Amino acid sequence: MCLQAVMNHEPGELVDKLHDSRQKFYEGLSHFKTFGKGWTRRNQEMREQAKGLIG
Repeated sequence: MCLQAVMNHEPGELVDKLHDSRQKFYEGLSHFKTFGKGWTRRNQEMREQAKGLIG
């Protein structure tokens, strides 16, 4: 994502978009059935931490 695209979004919206994009990527991996629960949990934790930093 280029800097201009980042500047055109609210921080919380950007965090959500990045989370959703990453989750979609994980769900498309062949090992999602095996590792998906952990990937999803960590992705959600990252979202919560990022939103906490925003305020």
